[in-house]
Amino acid sequence: MSCGLGLSVAGAESNVAIGLARLGHRGRWVSRVGADELGALVLRTLRAQGIDTSHAVTDDTDRPTGLLLTEPRLGTLTPVSYHRAVPPVRQSPVTTYCPRWLPGLACCT
Repeated sequence: MSCGLGLSVAGAESNVAIGLARLGHRGRWVSRVGADELGALVLRTLRAQGIDTSHAVTDDTDRPTGLLLTEPRLGTLTPVSYHRAVPPVRQSPVTTYCPRWLPGLACCT
């Protein structure tokens, strides 16, 4: 049995943006990351893939970048554990960021 730890950037929005960029399309990623090393990694990774992150927000209010841990096993069972400041069901990073620069978009309250 092999043991190891891998680190990668994931998430539906990031995956779609990267996929579109690799197909030659322009993409912009709008969200919030913590003012921490994981947040810097997310932004660096997206920029390296050609994604515009100019509207991403780095949050320095003690809300760290979310972390997802998976434990791949043999078969079809893969336990997943989320670590983030606010449970994902109540509030995602985007819902806490009101992008006033987008015309016509209803702002969060």
